[in-house]
Amino acid sequence: MPKCLICTSQNEPFMSFGPMPIANGFITEEAFDTEYFYEMEVMFCEWCKTLQLVDQPERDQMFNSNYAFFSGTSRLMAAHFERWADQVIDEYLGASTDPFVVEMGSNDGILMKHFAKRKIRHLGIEPSANVAEIAMGQGVNTVIDFFDKELAENV
Repeated sequence: MPKCLICTSQNEPFMSFGPMPIANGFITEEAFDTEYFYEMEVMFCEWCKTLQLVDQPERDQMFNSNYAFFSGTSRLMAAHFERWADQVIDEYLGASTDPFVVEMGSNDGILMKHFAKRKIRHLGIEPSANVAEIAMGQGVNTVIDFFDKELAENV
């Protein structure tokens, strides 16, 4: 029986969608035979009330230099993140003498660029080099890596 990724209690999967490719892979026809698949099986943890995949896809298969999702291409998301950054700065960082903002999964810097513009110490963490480079081009301090225990200790 699979264990919960949060609390490690044992749970029964309740649905399987079968083998799935990584979303937005946009592979060529020649790559079909070698495309990466993971079993998309879902369970609900009664103990900690989380819905989760039984098996997580390999992280380097999901987030790589060909990652296709750029948050900054959405006008509505851009407006949302600008408003949210303003709210965080006004309500939480205003009294701080030297705030430091860290975002895991910072994508193309859609949020962090607002902290950078205001000269607030910040760090974006993004494993996909192609989108991280867009953030860095906007003046966002970005580490291209997966967030894990070792990186957390370094930050």
